[in-house]
Amino acid sequence: MKKVSFHSHPLLIWILMMIVWLAPVSSFSIASSANHNWMHYSSLNINNKSEKYPYHHQSIVLYALKSAKPDQVPSDGGSLVFQQDNFILSSAFAALDETDKYDAVLTGLCAKVLDKGGTTIKDSSETETINTAVDSYVQSAVSPLGVMEQPLNLLQEMNARRVKASPRSVSALIDTAATTGNVRIMKLTLSLCTQNGSISNFGSLQATIKSLPNKNSISSGIFGIKQTKTREEIMSDLQPMPRDDRMTEISAALFVVLTISTALFLKGLVPLLFDRDGQYILYTTFFPDIIISTLVGGLVLDNFYDGLRSLLRMSNIFPKGFMLPPKDTLPFGAFQGKFSKEAIAGLNRLITVDTERQCQSEAAAFFAAYSLGLPCFVFQPNALEAAVMIFESEKKMSQPTDSGSESSVYPLDSLFSDTGVLKILIWLLAPVAMEGLKHTQLIFSDPREASGFLRRLNEKAVSFGFEEKLDSLNIKNKEEAEVLLQWAYSEACLLIRSNLKVCEELATRLAGGASTVGDCIAVLEGW
Repeated sequence: MKKVSFHSHPLLIWILMMIVWLAPVSSFSIASSANHNWMHYSSLNINNKSEKYPYHHQSIVLYALKSAKPDQVPSDGGSLVFQQDNFILSSAFAALDETDKYDAVLTGLCAKVLDKGGTTIKDSSETETINTAVDSYVQSAVSPLGVMEQPLNLLQEMNARRVKASPRSVSALIDTAATTGNVRIMKLTLSLCTQNGSISNFGSLQATIKSLPNKNSISSGIFGIKQTKTREEIMSDLQPMPRDDRMTEISAALFVVLTISTALFLKGLVPLLFDRDGQYILYTTFFPDIIISTLVGGLVLDNFYDGLRSLLRMSNIFPKGFMLPPKDTLPFGAFQGKFSKEAIAGLNRLITVDTERQCQSEAAAFFAAYSLGLPCFVFQPNALEAAVMIFESEKKMSQPTDSGSESSVYPLDSLFSDTGVLKILIWLLAPVAMEGLKHTQLIFSDPREASGFLRRLNEKAVSFGFEEKLDSLNIKNKEEAEVLLQWAYSEACLLIRSNLKVCEELATRLAGGASTVGDCIAVLEGW
């Protein structure tokens, strides 16, 4: 009998190698099947499914489902959420405590509104059903709350069950309310958040605002010593309202720039482009020199008129008794340095780009609105927004009840009062106070917005039927309006100066990219 040699039979060597290579794979498959655990890697085409391996995908997918029964295996070829009882989703949700469950739902509802419908995962009937239901409520506006109905109802339920919302869900809720642009919805949202205990600083500084003193004498005491001061004496101690002549400043700056540009154009570009033969030499040499000399001489006289007057008086150039008139007697305020200051201020206004300075003004406005309880968070307050808010606070919204009558819904605190108008003026002047505290010139803030608000109030109050309330405010009188503006500016300066650190922190956050209402409230609440 012949002896079998492995060297002489390479086919036998190949068969033995295949047995050794396939043995670990076979044992791993048997062990996994016995424990009802399965782990499958595949890079086959999705169309090559079979009854034995129904989970083949185009990309490599890892399935590790512990102790999975055959009827719990997903049938859609990729979803980790089981069709039967949403095994993983329900078990994960059940593991959360009550606070986390409410936060997850509230954040999801708000995110759906912010995303305007979101995205839908195909091939998953459960997810499509949820998205369809949320989309239907996002697009509906049956109640006065519109898209905020379900988030606010959920927050009311949380308040009833004494479940405190997390900063993340509250921030999302406030951002969602801000997108509506409705001061009533914003006020209701912030009131519910206050009741929930998730925010505590909204309107917290209203009590620190002092009302405008009456015309009559008032008594004040320091260390038991009584003093009597009139309102005029009190107002004289206050810082005056800053003036803002930005139109005059910009006009003066543009005049200087255009004059110099014209002279340079005539002297430099005209000979090069149009007058190479020297035909218009008078216009390219004499006129530009006269323009520049006049401008420079005027600026010198505007700043050094007194010095020139004294120099001419000491010299005997002019006849005896000749003297330049004092600058105070010159018409139009000439040679008093006013034009030079306006031109320099206008140039500074035109070329200044300071993001930090702008963010400081916006932070002051936001802080004032939030701390005074105003449901309006415009980063750059304006007279129109203020007028709309004060008339909106007097508007009565009603809805029918079961008995057939109407009841007021989502009321606002009336702002058409001495206290309400003062709070709005402080809000409008807070950026002015912040910028005036750090800089000598106002660039990004505008004190004219406050006077513009009073003017709009006088113009529109009669047409809206609030003439009696307007008369009680006594702002038709120009002098009384000026006194009210000065008092409001003083209160705004006191408010910003007392909370300067918080305003600077908020400004730093704004400069770093925190631009939503929720992000700013997070800073003020210390989240």
